[in-house]
Amino acid sequence: MNISKILISLIFTLILFGFTPSSAHSQSNEAIDYYNKGISCHEKGQITLAIQNYNKALNLYSGFTGARYNLGIAYHDLANKYSQQGQYDLAIQNYKQAIKYNAEDASAYYNLAVTYDRTGQTLIAIENYKKSLSLNPELNNAKRNLCAAYFDLGNNYYSHKDFNSAIQAYNNVINIDPRDAQAYSNLGLAYSYNAQPDLAIKSYNKAISLDPMNGDFYKALADVYTNNNKFDLALMNYEKAMKLKPNDHQIIHNMQIAQRIKNDNELTRAVNDVKALQKAPKEVYELVKLDSGVKYISLIRCDEILDMIWSDPDGQKLLKTMINNKIPIKITQGVQDTNSKVQTKEYKQSVALLGLIPIYSWNTGSQRDILVNIGEDYILAFRNPNLSADQRIFAFHVFIHEFCHAVSSTFAKQDTSSLEEEISASMIGYNIASRLLRGRDLTKDEVYEYSQRCLQGILTDDHRLLPVYNNFNIQIQGYGITPPHLYLYRNIAELYRSIRLDPKTNRLDMLERML
Repeated sequence: MNISKILISLIFTLILFGFTPSSAHSQSNEAIDYYNKGISCHEKGQITLAIQNYNKALNLYSGFTGARYNLGIAYHDLANKYSQQGQYDLAIQNYKQAIKYNAEDASAYYNLAVTYDRTGQTLIAIENYKKSLSLNPELNNAKRNLCAAYFDLGNNYYSHKDFNSAIQAYNNVINIDPRDAQAYSNLGLAYSYNAQPDLAIKSYNKAISLDPMNGDFYKALADVYTNNNKFDLALMNYEKAMKLKPNDHQIIHNMQIAQRIKNDNELTRAVNDVKALQKAPKEVYELVKLDSGVKYISLIRCDEILDMIWSDPDGQKLLKTMINNKIPIKITQGVQDTNSKVQTKEYKQSVALLGLIPIYSWNTGSQRDILVNIGEDYILAFRNPNLSADQRIFAFHVFIHEFCHAVSSTFAKQDTSSLEEEISASMIGYNIASRLLRGRDLTKDEVYEYSQRCLQGILTDDHRLLPVYNNFNIQIQGYGITPPHLYLYRNIAELYRSIRLDPKTNRLDMLERML
Protein backbone atom coordinates (compact mmCIF):
# COMPACT_ATOMS: atom_id res chain seq x y z
CA MET A 1 0.00 0.00 0.00
CA ASN A 2 1.34 3.44 -0.98
CA ILE A 3 0.78 5.32 2.36
CA SER A 4 3.56 7.85 1.75
CA LYS A 5 1.98 8.79 -1.58
CA ILE A 6 -1.36 9.24 0.17
CA LEU A 7 0.07 11.60 2.82
CA ILE A 8 1.84 13.66 0.18
CA SER A 9 -1.37 13.97 -1.80
CA LEU A 10 -3.20 15.16 1.35
CA ILE A 11 -0.72 17.98 1.91
CA PHE A 12 -0.97 19.08 -1.73
CA THR A 13 -4.76 19.00 -1.49
CA LEU A 14 -4.93 21.27 1.55
CA ILE A 15 -2.59 23.73 -0.09
CA LEU A 16 -4.53 23.59 -3.34
CA PHE A 17 -7.90 24.34 -1.77
CA GLY A 18 -6.56 26.73 0.81
CA PHE A 19 -9.18 25.34 3.20
CA THR A 20 -9.48 26.62 6.75
CA PRO A 21 -12.36 25.90 9.09
CA SER A 22 -13.62 29.45 8.73
CA SER A 23 -13.59 29.65 4.94
CA ALA A 24 -14.58 26.16 3.87
CA HIS A 25 -17.64 25.81 1.81
CA SER A 26 -19.97 23.10 3.11
CA GLN A 27 -19.70 21.03 -0.12
CA SER A 28 -15.93 21.28 -0.11
CA ASN A 29 -15.88 20.25 3.53
CA GLU A 30 -17.99 17.21 2.67
CA ALA A 31 -15.59 16.30 -0.17
CA ILE A 32 -12.65 16.53 2.22
CA ASP A 33 -14.51 14.37 4.73
CA TYR A 34 -14.98 11.61 2.13
CA TYR A 35 -11.40 12.08 1.08
CA ASN A 36 -10.17 11.66 4.67
CA LYS A 37 -12.40 8.62 5.12
CA GLY A 38 -10.86 7.22 1.97
CA ILE A 39 -7.38 7.72 3.37
CA SER A 40 -8.38 6.07 6.65
CA CYS A 41 -9.89 3.06 4.90
CA HIS A 42 -6.90 2.85 2.60
CA GLU A 43 -4.49 2.77 5.54
CA LYS A 44 -6.51 -0.07 7.10
CA GLY A 45 -6.37 -2.08 3.91
CA GLN A 46 -10.08 -1.55 3.19
CA ILE A 47 -9.36 -0.73 -0.42
CA THR A 48 -12.89 -1.12 -1.79
CA LEU A 49 -14.28 1.30 0.84
CA ALA A 50 -11.40 3.68 0.15
CA ILE A 51 -12.30 3.68 -3.56
CA GLN A 52 -15.94 4.40 -2.72
CA ASN A 53 -15.00 7.40 -0.55
CA TYR A 54 -12.50 8.78 -3.08
CA ASN A 55 -15.18 8.53 -5.75
CA LYS A 56 -17.70 10.38 -3.55
CA ALA A 57 -15.14 13.12 -2.95
CA LEU A 58 -14.63 13.46 -6.72
CA ASN A 59 -18.37 13.47 -7.34
CA LEU A 60 -18.66 16.45 -5.00
CA TYR A 61 -15.67 18.19 -6.52
CA SER A 62 -14.33 16.84 -9.83
CA GLY A 63 -11.21 18.99 -9.59
CA PHE A 64 -10.12 17.38 -6.35
CA THR A 65 -6.58 16.40 -7.47
CA GLY A 66 -5.66 14.60 -4.27
CA ALA A 67 -8.74 12.40 -4.41
CA ARG A 68 -8.09 11.58 -8.08
CA TYR A 69 -4.46 10.73 -7.34
CA ASN A 70 -5.32 8.54 -4.34
CA LEU A 71 -8.12 6.86 -6.27
CA GLY A 72 -5.56 5.82 -8.87
CA ILE A 73 -3.33 4.44 -6.11
CA ALA A 74 -6.27 2.53 -4.59
CA TYR A 75 -7.20 0.93 -7.92
CA HIS A 76 -3.52 0.03 -8.37
CA ASP A 77 -3.41 -1.65 -4.95
CA LEU A 78 -6.66 -3.51 -5.62
CA ALA A 79 -5.32 -4.69 -8.98
CA ASN A 80 -2.16 -5.96 -7.28
CA LYS A 81 -4.33 -7.93 -4.87
CA TYR A 82 -6.31 -9.54 -7.68
CA SER A 83 -3.11 -10.31 -9.56
CA GLN A 84 -1.62 -12.08 -6.53
CA GLN A 85 -4.81 -14.16 -6.31
CA GLY A 86 -4.54 -15.11 -9.97
CA GLN A 87 -7.70 -13.20 -10.88
CA TYR A 88 -6.07 -11.61 -13.89
CA ASP A 89 -9.20 -10.29 -15.60
CA LEU A 90 -10.13 -8.28 -12.50
CA ALA A 91 -6.52 -7.20 -12.11
CA ILE A 92 -6.48 -5.86 -15.68
CA GLN A 93 -9.73 -3.95 -15.12
CA ASN A 94 -8.36 -2.26 -12.02
CA TYR A 95 -4.94 -1.46 -13.50
CA LYS A 96 -6.80 0.30 -16.31
CA GLN A 97 -8.76 2.27 -13.71
CA ALA A 98 -5.52 3.17 -11.95
CA ILE A 99 -4.14 4.51 -15.24
CA LYS A 100 -7.38 6.39 -15.89
CA TYR A 101 -6.93 8.39 -12.70
CA ASN A 102 -3.15 8.58 -12.80
CA ALA A 103 -1.94 8.44 -16.39
CA GLU A 104 1.66 9.12 -15.35
CA ASP A 105 1.96 6.04 -13.13
CA ALA A 106 4.73 4.04 -14.86
CA SER A 107 4.40 1.15 -12.42
CA ALA A 108 0.69 0.78 -13.25
CA TYR A 109 1.53 0.36 -16.93
CA TYR A 110 4.29 -2.06 -15.98
CA ASN A 111 2.05 -4.21 -13.78
CA LEU A 112 -0.69 -4.14 -16.41
CA ALA A 113 1.89 -5.38 -18.93
CA VAL A 114 2.99 -8.16 -16.58
CA THR A 115 -0.61 -9.29 -16.18
CA TYR A 116 -1.21 -9.31 -19.93
CA ASP A 117 2.02 -11.29 -20.27
CA ARG A 118 0.77 -13.89 -17.81
CA THR A 119 -2.45 -14.32 -19.79
CA GLY A 120 -0.59 -14.81 -23.06
CA GLN A 121 -1.55 -11.44 -24.54
CA THR A 122 2.00 -10.66 -25.56
CA LEU A 123 1.35 -7.87 -28.07
CA ILE A 124 -0.72 -5.84 -25.58
CA ALA A 125 1.86 -6.54 -22.89
CA ILE A 126 4.60 -5.15 -25.14
CA GLU A 127 2.70 -1.90 -25.70
CA ASN A 128 2.28 -1.39 -21.96
CA TYR A 129 5.93 -2.21 -21.22
CA LYS A 130 6.89 0.42 -23.78
CA LYS A 131 4.54 2.96 -22.18
CA SER A 132 5.97 2.29 -18.72
CA LEU A 133 9.50 2.85 -20.06
CA SER A 134 8.48 6.07 -21.78
CA LEU A 135 7.34 7.35 -18.37
CA ASN A 136 10.32 5.93 -16.48
CA PRO A 137 13.31 4.89 -18.64
CA GLU A 138 15.12 3.61 -15.54
CA LEU A 139 12.51 0.92 -14.89
CA ASN A 140 14.91 -2.01 -15.41
CA ASN A 141 12.33 -4.71 -14.76
CA ALA A 142 10.27 -3.29 -17.61
CA LYS A 143 13.29 -3.49 -19.92
CA ARG A 144 13.95 -7.10 -18.98
CA ASN A 145 10.33 -8.08 -19.33
CA LEU A 146 9.96 -6.24 -22.63
CA CYS A 147 12.93 -8.20 -23.98
CA ALA A 148 11.38 -11.42 -22.70
CA ALA A 149 8.05 -10.53 -24.32
CA TYR A 150 9.73 -9.88 -27.66
CA PHE A 151 11.53 -13.20 -27.25
CA ASP A 152 8.22 -14.98 -26.65
CA LEU A 153 6.69 -13.19 -29.60
CA GLY A 154 9.61 -14.11 -31.83
CA ASN A 155 9.51 -17.74 -30.72
CA ASN A 156 5.78 -17.88 -31.40
CA TYR A 157 6.24 -16.44 -34.90
CA TYR A 158 9.10 -18.87 -35.49
CA SER A 159 7.03 -21.89 -34.43
CA HIS A 160 4.35 -20.82 -36.93
CA LYS A 161 7.01 -20.40 -39.66
CA ASP A 162 6.44 -16.63 -39.87
CA PHE A 163 10.16 -16.00 -40.06
CA ASN A 164 9.98 -12.35 -41.16
CA SER A 165 7.94 -11.45 -38.08
CA ALA A 166 10.26 -13.52 -35.89
CA ILE A 167 13.25 -11.63 -37.30
CA GLN A 168 11.59 -8.31 -36.47
CA ALA A 169 10.82 -9.45 -32.91
CA TYR A 170 14.38 -10.63 -32.24
CA ASN A 171 15.75 -7.39 -33.68
CA ASN A 172 13.52 -5.52 -31.21
CA VAL A 173 15.22 -7.41 -28.38
CA ILE A 174 18.61 -6.40 -29.75
CA ASN A 175 17.53 -2.75 -30.02
CA ILE A 176 16.76 -2.80 -26.30
CA ASP A 177 19.79 -4.85 -25.28
CA PRO A 178 22.54 -4.92 -27.95
CA ARG A 179 24.60 -7.33 -25.84
CA ASP A 180 21.99 -10.10 -25.68
CA ALA A 181 23.85 -13.02 -27.24
CA GLN A 182 20.81 -15.33 -27.21
CA ALA A 183 18.83 -12.79 -29.21
CA TYR A 184 21.49 -12.85 -31.93
CA SER A 185 21.44 -16.65 -31.88
CA ASN A 186 17.65 -16.79 -32.27
CA LEU A 187 17.92 -14.18 -35.01
CA GLY A 188 20.45 -16.39 -36.78
CA LEU A 189 18.07 -19.34 -36.63
CA ALA A 190 15.22 -17.28 -38.09
CA TYR A 191 17.46 -15.97 -40.88
CA SER A 192 18.59 -19.52 -41.61
CA TYR A 193 15.05 -20.82 -42.06
CA ASN A 194 14.17 -17.69 -44.03
CA ALA A 195 16.78 -18.67 -46.64
CA GLN A 196 19.12 -15.81 -45.66
CA PRO A 197 22.29 -17.76 -44.79
CA ASP A 198 24.67 -14.80 -44.97
CA LEU A 199 22.67 -12.88 -42.36
CA ALA A 200 22.34 -16.05 -40.28
CA ILE A 201 26.12 -16.50 -40.28
CA LYS A 202 26.61 -12.83 -39.35
CA SER A 203 24.14 -13.16 -36.45
CA TYR A 204 25.73 -16.33 -35.08
CA ASN A 205 29.20 -14.80 -35.27
CA LYS A 206 27.92 -11.81 -33.28
CA ALA A 207 26.39 -14.16 -30.69
CA ILE A 208 29.73 -15.97 -30.41
CA SER A 209 31.61 -12.68 -29.98
CA LEU A 210 29.32 -11.84 -27.05
CA ASP A 211 29.41 -15.33 -25.50
CA PRO A 212 32.42 -17.26 -26.86
CA MET A 213 31.99 -20.12 -24.36
CA ASN A 214 28.53 -21.13 -25.60
CA GLY A 215 28.90 -24.40 -27.51
CA ASP A 216 25.35 -24.22 -28.89
CA PHE A 217 26.24 -21.09 -30.87
CA TYR A 218 29.14 -22.84 -32.61
CA LYS A 219 26.91 -25.83 -33.37
CA ALA A 220 24.19 -23.60 -34.85
CA LEU A 221 26.75 -21.75 -36.98
CA ALA A 222 28.18 -25.08 -38.15
CA ASP A 223 24.67 -26.26 -39.10
CA VAL A 224 24.25 -23.22 -41.37
CA TYR A 225 27.59 -23.91 -43.03
CA THR A 226 26.60 -27.57 -43.53
CA ASN A 227 23.27 -26.63 -45.10
CA ASN A 228 25.13 -24.34 -47.50
CA ASN A 229 27.80 -26.88 -48.48
CA LYS A 230 30.64 -25.10 -46.66
CA PHE A 231 31.85 -28.25 -44.99
CA ASP A 232 35.34 -27.16 -43.96
CA LEU A 233 33.90 -24.21 -42.02
CA ALA A 234 31.16 -26.46 -40.65
CA LEU A 235 33.62 -29.04 -39.36
CA MET A 236 35.83 -26.33 -37.84
CA ASN A 237 32.89 -24.97 -35.83
CA TYR A 238 31.63 -28.43 -34.84
CA GLU A 239 35.10 -29.07 -33.39
CA LYS A 240 34.87 -25.84 -31.37
CA ALA A 241 31.42 -26.87 -30.15
CA MET A 242 32.75 -30.31 -29.18
CA LYS A 243 35.48 -28.77 -27.03
CA LEU A 244 32.83 -26.88 -25.06
CA LYS A 245 30.24 -29.70 -25.03
CA PRO A 246 32.16 -32.97 -25.46
CA ASN A 247 29.21 -35.18 -24.50
CA ASP A 248 26.62 -33.58 -26.77
CA HIS A 249 25.47 -36.42 -29.04
CA GLN A 250 23.66 -34.05 -31.41
CA ILE A 251 26.89 -32.19 -32.14
CA ILE A 252 28.66 -35.51 -32.77
CA HIS A 253 25.82 -36.67 -35.04
CA ASN A 254 25.71 -33.44 -37.06
CA MET A 255 29.49 -33.42 -37.37
CA GLN A 256 29.42 -36.97 -38.74
CA ILE A 257 26.74 -35.97 -41.26
CA ALA A 258 28.81 -32.99 -42.44
CA GLN A 259 31.90 -35.16 -42.78
CA ARG A 260 29.93 -37.82 -44.66
CA ILE A 261 28.40 -35.32 -47.09
CA LYS A 262 31.80 -33.71 -47.65
CA ASN A 263 33.35 -37.10 -48.35
CA ASP A 264 30.47 -38.06 -50.63
CA ASN A 265 30.81 -34.82 -52.61
CA GLU A 266 34.55 -35.31 -52.94
CA LEU A 267 34.04 -38.91 -54.02
CA THR A 268 31.38 -37.87 -56.52
CA ARG A 269 33.82 -35.42 -58.11
CA ALA A 270 36.52 -38.09 -58.05
CA VAL A 271 34.25 -40.68 -59.69
CA ASN A 272 33.23 -38.17 -62.35
CA ASP A 273 36.82 -37.22 -63.09
CA VAL A 274 38.68 -40.51 -62.65
CA LYS A 275 40.52 -41.86 -65.66
CA ALA A 276 42.70 -44.91 -66.07
CA LEU A 277 46.41 -44.22 -65.77
CA GLN A 278 47.12 -46.81 -68.43
CA LYS A 279 45.31 -49.04 -70.90
CA ALA A 280 44.96 -52.72 -70.17
CA PRO A 281 46.62 -55.12 -72.63
CA LYS A 282 44.49 -56.72 -75.33
CA GLU A 283 44.60 -60.04 -73.44
CA VAL A 284 42.35 -58.44 -70.79
CA TYR A 285 39.78 -57.24 -73.34
CA GLU A 286 39.81 -60.69 -74.95
CA LEU A 287 38.49 -62.13 -71.68
CA VAL A 288 35.25 -60.14 -72.06
CA LYS A 289 32.23 -61.95 -73.51
CA LEU A 290 28.78 -60.50 -74.18
CA ASP A 291 25.49 -62.13 -73.28
CA SER A 292 22.74 -61.71 -75.85
CA GLY A 293 20.80 -58.47 -75.52
CA VAL A 294 23.54 -56.58 -73.70
CA LYS A 295 23.89 -52.92 -74.72
CA TYR A 296 27.03 -51.94 -76.62
CA ILE A 297 27.65 -49.06 -74.18
CA SER A 298 28.07 -51.70 -71.47
CA LEU A 299 31.08 -53.10 -73.33
CA ILE A 300 32.64 -49.64 -73.59
CA ARG A 301 32.10 -48.96 -69.88
CA CYS A 302 33.43 -52.41 -68.99
CA ASP A 303 36.65 -51.72 -70.89
CA GLU A 304 37.03 -48.38 -69.04
CA ILE A 305 36.67 -50.13 -65.69
CA LEU A 306 39.15 -52.84 -66.66
CA ASP A 307 41.64 -50.12 -67.65
CA MET A 308 41.27 -48.55 -64.20
CA ILE A 309 41.69 -51.90 -62.44
CA TRP A 310 44.81 -52.57 -64.52
CA SER A 311 46.16 -49.18 -63.36
CA ASP A 312 46.31 -50.48 -59.77
CA PRO A 313 49.09 -52.91 -58.70
CA ASP A 314 46.71 -55.30 -56.91
CA GLY A 315 44.14 -55.03 -59.68
CA GLN A 316 46.82 -55.87 -62.22
CA LYS A 317 47.81 -58.99 -60.25
CA LEU A 318 44.20 -60.19 -60.28
CA LEU A 319 43.81 -59.63 -64.02
CA LYS A 320 47.12 -61.32 -64.82
CA THR A 321 46.00 -64.39 -62.89
CA MET A 322 42.74 -64.40 -64.82
CA ILE A 323 44.66 -64.12 -68.13
CA ASN A 324 46.95 -66.99 -67.15
CA ASN A 325 43.98 -69.16 -66.20
CA LYS A 326 41.88 -67.97 -69.15
CA ILE A 327 38.99 -66.95 -66.90
CA PRO A 328 36.35 -65.22 -69.06
CA ILE A 329 34.40 -62.13 -67.96
CA LYS A 330 30.84 -62.37 -69.21
CA ILE A 331 28.60 -59.29 -69.29
CA THR A 332 25.05 -60.35 -68.45
CA GLN A 333 21.76 -58.49 -68.41
CA GLY A 334 20.58 -56.95 -65.13
CA VAL A 335 22.35 -57.72 -61.85
CA GLN A 336 21.00 -61.09 -60.75
CA ASP A 337 23.68 -63.17 -62.50
CA THR A 338 26.66 -61.29 -61.05
CA ASN A 339 28.89 -64.00 -59.60
CA SER A 340 31.94 -66.19 -60.05
CA LYS A 341 31.22 -69.79 -61.02
CA VAL A 342 33.20 -73.01 -61.22
CA GLN A 343 31.99 -75.74 -63.57
CA THR A 344 33.69 -79.13 -63.55
CA LYS A 345 33.48 -81.53 -66.50
CA GLU A 346 34.32 -85.21 -65.91
CA TYR A 347 35.81 -87.31 -68.75
CA LYS A 348 35.27 -91.11 -68.71
CA GLN A 349 36.41 -94.15 -70.73
CA SER A 350 34.25 -97.29 -70.91
CA VAL A 351 34.32 -100.85 -72.27
CA ALA A 352 31.13 -102.29 -73.80
CA LEU A 353 30.17 -105.90 -74.51
CA LEU A 354 29.86 -106.38 -78.25
CA GLY A 355 30.20 -102.62 -78.42
CA LEU A 356 26.68 -102.23 -77.09
CA ILE A 357 26.40 -103.05 -73.40
CA PRO A 358 28.80 -101.09 -71.10
CA ILE A 359 30.45 -103.43 -68.64
CA TYR A 360 33.14 -101.16 -67.16
CA SER A 361 34.05 -97.41 -67.07
CA TRP A 362 36.74 -95.25 -65.44
CA ASN A 363 37.59 -91.56 -65.09
CA THR A 364 40.22 -90.33 -67.46
CA GLY A 365 40.32 -86.76 -66.19
CA SER A 366 38.34 -83.60 -65.52
CA GLN A 367 38.30 -79.94 -66.50
CA ARG A 368 37.46 -77.03 -64.19
CA ASP A 369 36.09 -73.96 -65.91
CA ILE A 370 35.93 -70.68 -63.96
CA LEU A 371 33.62 -67.94 -65.17
CA VAL A 372 32.98 -64.40 -63.91
CA ASN A 373 29.53 -62.94 -64.61
CA ILE A 374 29.07 -59.17 -64.26
CA GLY A 375 25.59 -57.67 -64.63
CA GLU A 376 25.51 -54.69 -66.96
CA ASP A 377 23.53 -52.68 -64.40
CA TYR A 378 26.66 -52.65 -62.21
CA ILE A 379 28.79 -51.66 -65.20
CA LEU A 380 26.56 -48.71 -66.10
CA ALA A 381 26.08 -47.68 -62.45
CA PHE A 382 29.70 -46.57 -62.04
CA ARG A 383 29.23 -43.66 -64.45
CA ASN A 384 25.61 -42.90 -63.52
CA PRO A 385 25.51 -39.33 -62.10
CA ASN A 386 22.08 -39.93 -60.58
CA LEU A 387 23.49 -42.42 -58.09
CA SER A 388 25.35 -41.56 -54.91
CA ALA A 389 29.11 -41.90 -54.71
CA ASP A 390 28.72 -44.89 -52.36
CA GLN A 391 26.46 -46.67 -54.86
CA ARG A 392 28.87 -46.03 -57.72
CA ILE A 393 31.91 -47.17 -55.74
CA PHE A 394 30.00 -50.28 -54.69
CA ALA A 395 29.36 -51.06 -58.37
CA PHE A 396 33.08 -50.65 -59.10
CA HIS A 397 34.08 -52.84 -56.18
CA VAL A 398 31.81 -55.63 -57.46
CA PHE A 399 34.25 -56.22 -60.33
CA ILE A 400 37.22 -56.71 -58.01
CA HIS A 401 35.14 -58.71 -55.53
CA GLU A 402 34.20 -61.22 -58.22
CA PHE A 403 37.74 -61.28 -59.63
CA CYS A 404 38.97 -62.21 -56.14
CA HIS A 405 36.48 -65.10 -56.10
CA ALA A 406 37.71 -66.22 -59.51
CA VAL A 407 41.34 -66.15 -58.40
CA SER A 408 40.34 -67.93 -55.19
CA SER A 409 38.90 -70.75 -57.31
CA THR A 410 42.39 -71.42 -58.65
CA PHE A 411 43.67 -72.18 -55.13
CA ALA A 412 44.12 -75.93 -54.82
CA LYS A 413 40.81 -76.63 -56.51
CA GLN A 414 39.02 -74.25 -54.11
CA ASP A 415 35.32 -74.17 -55.04
CA THR A 416 33.57 -72.87 -51.93
CA SER A 417 33.65 -69.30 -50.64
CA SER A 418 33.48 -68.33 -46.96
CA LEU A 419 32.61 -65.39 -44.72
CA GLU A 420 36.35 -64.72 -44.57
CA GLU A 421 36.59 -64.60 -48.37
CA GLU A 422 33.48 -62.45 -48.82
CA ILE A 423 34.71 -59.80 -46.38
CA SER A 424 38.34 -59.75 -47.52
CA ALA A 425 37.42 -59.68 -51.22
CA SER A 426 35.23 -56.65 -50.54
CA MET A 427 37.99 -54.93 -48.57
CA ILE A 428 40.42 -55.47 -51.46
CA GLY A 429 37.83 -54.03 -53.84
CA TYR A 430 37.11 -50.95 -51.76
CA ASN A 431 40.82 -50.38 -51.18
CA ILE A 432 41.61 -50.44 -54.90
CA ALA A 433 38.71 -48.01 -55.44
CA SER A 434 40.12 -45.70 -52.76
CA ARG A 435 43.57 -45.70 -54.35
CA LEU A 436 42.13 -44.84 -57.75
CA LEU A 437 39.70 -42.18 -56.49
CA ARG A 438 41.45 -40.70 -53.45
CA GLY A 439 45.03 -41.55 -54.25
CA ARG A 440 45.44 -43.41 -50.95
CA ASP A 441 44.67 -46.66 -49.15
CA LEU A 442 41.65 -46.88 -46.90
CA THR A 443 42.24 -45.69 -43.35
CA LYS A 444 41.86 -48.01 -40.39
CA ASP A 445 38.51 -46.44 -39.46
CA GLU A 446 37.22 -46.71 -43.03
CA VAL A 447 38.19 -50.38 -43.26
CA TYR A 448 36.54 -51.13 -39.91
CA GLU A 449 33.30 -49.45 -40.98
CA TYR A 450 33.30 -51.16 -44.41
CA SER A 451 34.01 -54.59 -42.89
CA GLN A 452 31.19 -54.20 -40.36
CA ARG A 453 28.75 -53.14 -43.08
CA CYS A 454 29.92 -56.03 -45.26
CA LEU A 455 29.28 -58.61 -42.54
CA GLN A 456 25.86 -57.12 -41.84
CA GLY A 457 25.02 -57.49 -45.52
CA ILE A 458 26.26 -61.09 -45.63
CA LEU A 459 23.99 -62.00 -42.72
CA THR A 460 20.89 -60.89 -44.66
CA ASP A 461 21.08 -63.46 -47.49
CA ASP A 462 22.27 -66.96 -48.39
CA HIS A 463 25.91 -65.99 -47.83
CA ARG A 464 25.21 -66.60 -44.14
CA LEU A 465 25.23 -70.35 -44.91
CA LEU A 466 28.88 -70.26 -46.00
CA PRO A 467 31.63 -71.66 -43.78
CA VAL A 468 33.43 -69.07 -41.67
CA TYR A 469 36.96 -69.69 -43.03
CA ASN A 470 38.59 -71.25 -46.12
CA ASN A 471 42.18 -69.88 -45.86
CA PHE A 472 41.46 -67.17 -48.43
CA ASN A 473 43.60 -64.56 -46.66
CA ILE A 474 46.67 -66.79 -46.64
CA GLN A 475 46.24 -67.91 -50.24
CA ILE A 476 45.53 -64.45 -51.74
CA GLN A 477 48.71 -63.15 -50.11
CA GLY A 478 50.54 -65.81 -52.11
CA TYR A 479 49.69 -63.69 -55.15
CA GLY A 480 51.17 -60.60 -53.51
CA ILE A 481 47.78 -59.13 -52.53
CA THR A 482 47.25 -58.31 -48.85
CA PRO A 483 43.75 -57.26 -47.70
CA PRO A 484 43.98 -53.79 -46.06
CA HIS A 485 44.22 -53.66 -42.25
CA LEU A 486 43.47 -57.38 -42.13
CA TYR A 487 43.87 -57.53 -38.34
CA LEU A 488 40.58 -55.64 -37.97
CA TYR A 489 38.47 -58.44 -39.44
CA ARG A 490 40.68 -61.54 -39.51
CA ASN A 491 38.76 -62.77 -36.44
CA ILE A 492 35.22 -63.00 -37.85
CA ALA A 493 33.69 -63.74 -34.45
CA GLU A 494 35.16 -60.55 -32.97
CA LEU A 495 33.92 -58.54 -35.95
CA TYR A 496 30.49 -60.06 -35.40
CA ARG A 497 30.66 -59.15 -31.70
CA SER A 498 31.16 -55.49 -32.64
CA ILE A 499 27.85 -55.38 -34.56
CA ARG A 500 25.66 -58.05 -32.93
CA LEU A 501 23.76 -55.55 -30.75
CA ASP A 502 22.96 -53.32 -33.72
CA PRO A 503 19.23 -53.68 -34.61
CA LYS A 504 20.24 -54.03 -38.28
CA THR A 505 22.36 -57.12 -37.56
CA ASN A 506 20.83 -60.55 -38.06
CA ARG A 507 22.04 -63.13 -35.54
CA LEU A 508 23.95 -66.19 -36.76
CA ASP A 509 24.08 -69.26 -34.49
CA MET A 510 27.40 -70.40 -35.91
CA LEU A 511 29.05 -67.11 -34.91
CA GLU A 512 27.15 -66.93 -31.62
CA ARG A 513 28.76 -70.23 -30.61
CA MET A 514 32.21 -68.83 -31.43
CA LEU A 515 31.89 -65.87 -29.05
